[in-house]
Amino acid sequence: MKDTFSKRDWFLRFSALGLLSLSLLLMASATLFGQTTGSGTINGTVRDPAQAAIPGANVTIQNVDTGIGRAIVTNEAGLYSAPFLQPGHYEITVSKAGFTNLSRKDLTLQVGQTLTIDLQLTVQGREEQVTVTSEAPLVDTQKSEQSQVVSENLVSNLPIAGRRWTVSCC
Repeated sequence: MKDTFSKRDWFLRFSALGLLSLSLLLMASATLFGQTTGSGTINGTVRDPAQAAIPGANVTIQNVDTGIGRAIVTNEAGLYSAPFLQPGHYEITVSKAGFTNLSRKDLTLQVGQTLTIDLQLTVQGREEQVTVTSEAPLVDTQKSEQSQVVSENLVSNLPIAGRRWTVSCC
């Protein structure tokens, strides 16, 4: 005797197989979600005093509790983002050539929280160093007389009364 399946039998078998697959998938995903730890995100914009975006700024986000830090560079719009951070206390430091460094401390990140920390850098003043030394001036402004240091060689070559000054000596 030959076994034949009706359309109803095929439908029931595939439905049961589909239901079993779906339940296994849901149990596996629930297990995966249960094993992930909670995290948060810190993001923001870095701007100058004129509210223009600062691209290429170096942003360091440091977890004060663990000492673990993450270095990020702002994009062309001055935006930075650090997702998947552990909850805890954080400190943000921003630096860019031509601007003063800026730090924000005492930031608390909780599970599932997104902290938006916008930062404004100030333009760094240009430092120049001028060294002034005091030397004796070449001209004495206190005297109006003319003077000169006379060397021994000059005195020995002076013409003496009665001698002929046009004749050279020795």
